[in-house]
Amino acid sequence: MPVIVCVSAGEAALRPFEPANTKHYWLVVGDRIQNKFESNLVLDVYMNATALTLKVGEFAFHGHKNQLWAFEFVH
Repeated sequence: MPVIVCVSAGEAALRPFEPANTKHYWLVVGDRIQNKFESNLVLDVYMNATALTLKVGEFAFHGHKNQLWAFEFVH
């Protein structure tokens, strides 16, 4: 069963994939991860997060570094 990042009530969690749920579709666009159907929504690390309390959710894109992601491809 495929597992995806789903955002519900503003917080991200791993959930079983549901094809009809638009919150289950995310795209890598440059250095951000945005919702396929609502391009103004991106994955955002909450600003008060620490290494021990990291929280990721969706938020309107503003371009601050808590919304920018770096990707490393491995073989």
